[in-house]
Amino acid sequence: MKNILTKSILCSLVLAGSASVTHAQYGVDLLNAFTFTDGAKQGGIEIVGYTPDNFTVAGIYVSDTDGTLPGVPTSYGVQILTLGNTGGLTERFQIDLNIGNTGLAGLSSVSSVALDPLGRDFGVASVIPTDNTGTLGKLAFFNYNTGAVIGTINAGFHPDSVRFSDDGTKIYVANEGE
Repeated sequence: MKNILTKSILCSLVLAGSASVTHAQYGVDLLNAFTFTDGAKQGGIEIVGYTPDNFTVAGIYVSDTDGTLPGVPTSYGVQILTLGNTGGLTERFQIDLNIGNTGLAGLSSVSSVALDPLGRDFGVASVIPTDNTGTLGKLAFFNYNTGAVIGTINAGFHPDSVRFSDDGTKIYVANEGE
């Protein structure tokens, strides 16, 4: 914990100290952007996962696609993309995590996504229930090459963030527990 905290503070200081430095001084150039006109889903992509397996990128989306309930998500899931050699992103497909595809009722959004670092064709998304203080959230497992939902498990109250260990043997979930 101390090591993580030290690294976090160091990164914060470096970023704060370099706020006045221009991107050209460090050779940082924006190669590409993935926007709504390029196919990015409304309400995403805030959190991304990546695996070198087929240069796969996954992002979550939460959107009010039908406009019937402003501010209430009616569509949520994972958008699977391919990272090209020029830095561009191309959509492969979307994995809809609404009730019709998962069998889970009372869900309101997807919060985080991670892809298996060992390239075993699966990823995981944290799914938040509408009643996040009385209903357990879920982890939804999916195949990032086919788009199939593999299954779900309980993940505690309001699973906000999910990631794999570097060696791919564990999945960590941070629950807000609101």
